[in-house]
Amino acid sequence: MPWTYINGTSFWVPACGSRIRICAASSVSFPSTDCCTLSPERVSSRLMDELQEPDGLISLRRDTLARMGVFVEHVDGRAGFVNRFRLDLGFAGRDMTGDAWLEHIHPEDRAAAADFAGKLRSGGMTHGRIVYRVRDAEGAWHWCMTTGVVEEDPRSGEKLLVGHDQDITYIKQLQHEADRARTLAEERAEEADILRYAGAIITASLDKREMIERVVDQLRRLLPIEHCIVFERNGRELNALFVGDEETESPVPLFLDGFGRQQVLECLREGLPGVIRDPRRSARFWLSVPLVVRGEPEGVCVMSRTDRQSFSALDVRKALAIADFLAVALSNGKLYEGMTMLATTDQLTGLLNRHAFFLEAEQMCGEACQSGSPLVCLLADIDHFKSVNDEFGHLAGDQVIRTIASCLKRSLREVDLLGRFGGEEFVALLPGVALTEALSVAERVRARIEDVRFRDFERTVTCSVGLAVLESERPDFRPGFDATLARADAALYRAKSMGRNRVEVYES
Repeated sequence: MPWTYINGTSFWVPACGSRIRICAASSVSFPSTDCCTLSPERVSSRLMDELQEPDGLISLRRDTLARMGVFVEHVDGRAGFVNRFRLDLGFAGRDMTGDAWLEHIHPEDRAAAADFAGKLRSGGMTHGRIVYRVRDAEGAWHWCMTTGVVEEDPRSGEKLLVGHDQDITYIKQLQHEADRARTLAEERAEEADILRYAGAIITASLDKREMIERVVDQLRRLLPIEHCIVFERNGRELNALFVGDEETESPVPLFLDGFGRQQVLECLREGLPGVIRDPRRSARFWLSVPLVVRGEPEGVCVMSRTDRQSFSALDVRKALAIADFLAVALSNGKLYEGMTMLATTDQLTGLLNRHAFFLEAEQMCGEACQSGSPLVCLLADIDHFKSVNDEFGHLAGDQVIRTIASCLKRSLREVDLLGRFGGEEFVALLPGVALTEALSVAERVRARIEDVRFRDFERTVTCSVGLAVLESERPDFRPGFDATLARADAALYRAKSMGRNRVEVYES
């Protein structure tokens, strides 16, 4: 709203939206008795009747305007009058106008405030508004919104800067709290989304390592993780199941044998998170969180930050939330491995059972046919096993079967496939081995079994072995495992019929 003089003595004040008449004609640095008047347009009729003067104007004192936040200055720097807001800051009136006022403004806001005042005084603009921080006499900062208008006195030609200050510190505090609440809500929403995704990972996979790796990826979305290690409890031992950031030097030894071992053990025993400083690098902190399912410790997750800061209470809370999913991943993985072992492993010997062996044998035969590499099938049968059961009992028979299985495992390579075929029979596939070498292996197995002495009974146990090579009768025929096994079984039958405790090779 422009400033307009009425009868040479009145002008509009935007802060109050009313017409003011300055009673002192020559100066705005009024004596204490000076006053100004307002038009009664928006004043209640009762109040107007009480205050109205003959000329239809309402009188207001200068201190009333000051309490309302109004101030007046000459654009050349001479003082006018100061409002109550500036005086309440605790400084003298002369420190509240012109360039002296700028000295109390926050350094980050001072340049903008100086530019604002300069443009008003130089005629660069006729009115404007600015928000800034100003310091009181005790050093506290206040937020202030200043509105300013420049008007020329038609009698003297002087230009006046008339403005209004409003303390908006409380509003700024409310805005800050609202921003914090909004930021916190956004963080919580993102955290909830991450946790939902982590839960989906647990339900979508049964591979323990895959689950842990993908859940740790979600942990990295919550926290700036540098290293992350997931230790799985295996009895009284801790196994490093997952190590993130493997491109750098592995920190695993620090927690198995180094300074972090005690922290990991306490975390596992107490079930509580802990933070320690790395003694080798003072700027690095390690957080350990327990992985617990239904009150049972499954392991420990240890992590360090990339920003070299310690872990806050909020960081620990986020890590614990993800730790719940890591613990479930470990528990589900163990359960799945146990079920898989039950489904694929012979309980007496720990070898593959017949079903699991056949599945892997078919795959191995296919790979051998495709690559053209040799593959030999070994079929072994314990001689006169029924007499062992009849004479010494089934527990003794179980001992014999376990011992024979152990002899076979020690005699074969890790790449060889070994399983219990059924009863007292064992089967193995030897990839990449020529028949002559396979014959030596079979003889070694036979001799080792014959040399075994049993603790609970005196009886020499022997076995018969049949060997067969994976072959194809026609170039376009790819034989399966069944055909090779049948040949090995025929060789075993011949070994039995020729006196047992011997090795025979299938001959077409």
